Amino acid sequence: METMTGDETIEFAFKGTGIDVIAPKNSGRYGELKVYIDEEEAGIANCNSDSGLAKQVVFSKRDLEDGTHTIKLTAEGQSGRKIEFDAFTVYEKGWENIPEINVSFDLEKTPSSGSAPASQTVLARSSIVLPACSASVTDYRFAGWNDGKKVYAANREYKVLSADMTFTAVWERTAQTVTKQCTVTVNPPAAAAVTEVSLEKDRIVLKKEDTTSLVATVTPYFGTEKNIAWSVDDSSVAEVNEDGVITGKAVGKATVTATANGKSDSCEVYVVEHINISGRQELLFTLQTLKDLAEKYGTDDYDAQVAEIEKLLENGDALLQTEIEESITKIDRAEATLIKKGLNLAITDADHLD
Repeated sequence: METMTGDETIEFAFKGTGIDVIAPKNSGRYGELKVYIDEEEAGIANCNSDSGLAKQVVFSKRDLEDGTHTIKLTAEGQSGRKIEFDAFTVYEKGWENIPEINVSFDLEKTPSSGSAPASQTVLARSSIVLPACSASVTDYRFAGWNDGKKVYAANREYKVLSADMTFTAVWERTAQTVTKQCTVTVNPPAAAAVTEVSLEKDRIVLKKEDTTSLVATVTPYFGTEKNIAWSVDDSSVAEVNEDGVITGKAVGKATVTATANGKSDSCEVYVVEHINISGRQELLFTLQTLKDLAEKYGTDDYDAQVAEIEKLLENGDALLQTEIEESITKIDRAEATLIKKGLNLAITDADHLD
C-alpha cells in the first residue's frame, strides 16, 4: 500500500501453533500495523527502519495452542503512511524442536559513516534475504557478503542451515588520484665511434637544373664525429651541398659520397635532358654500365645476360615495372661478381648516356 488511509486490513486463517509476519522495512513513510489474533490484539508489526531491509520478520507469535486461528493486520492511525507486505510463516506443532540460528553481519573495516545491519534470529534451514549495507568506508565500495566460502550480493535470498553464522562485508578499493614527484636524471650515452654510414638510395636519375636530397644515416646514432661531409667526383655533372642537396648541372654520370669519421657510402647520379625519365631509361643506364665493364675487362661472362635484358627491352613501352626492377637486380648482381673478382670498377671515360 503506497499511501494508507487507515482503513486497510489483511486477514488470514491458518492452522498451527505460531505465525510470523514477513515484510520489508525501510525509513521515511514506512509505518506499522496493529496485529489481532483470534480477534484479540496481539501486538504491532513495525515496518520502520533506518535502512532498507527486505523480507524481515516484523511480528512473531509462536505460543498458540495447536489448532485453527485467524490473524488480522489493520492500518489504524496510519493515514498517509506506507506499508509493503510479503508473506506469513506458519509454524505447525513441533516447530519448537527446530533450533534458532543467529545471523550477524560484520563490516570488517571501520566505517566512515553508518553501521552494520542488525543481527537476525531465524529457524534452522529457513531463508533470509541478505541486507543492503548502508555503511560507508572511505576509498572503498561495498561489494557483497562473504559467508566464509563465497561472496553473495545484497538482497539475495540465502538459506541458513543449522549453526550461528556471521557474514563479513567485502570491500573493493575505489579509484584514487595519487600525485607523486620524482627526479629523473638522464645521462647521455657513452661516446662511440661511427661504424657505418648509409645512404637511402644508391642510384638517382635527375633532370638537368633540378635538385633532390639524399639522407645519410650514421651508426650508431650517438656516435662521435658524426658530421657528414658530402662530395661529388664530377662537379661538372652534379653538385652537392653540405646538407646533401644535389643539383643536376650537365648530362652525364657522377658519384655523390657521404663520409663521417672515415666511413662512407655513395650514390650514382644520372643527369639527363628529358623530363619523363622512366624505369626503362634507368635500366638502360645500368645495363650500359655492365656492358662497359665487360668490354673494359675483356670478359664475355655476361654476354648471355646482356642479350636477355636487351631482348626484354625490345618490348618498348610495354615493359612492366616489375620486369625493370628484376633486370636491374640482375645487373647489380653482375656488378657485385665483378667486384669479387677484384676488378677495378672505376670507369672514368664512360659515355653511355648519349
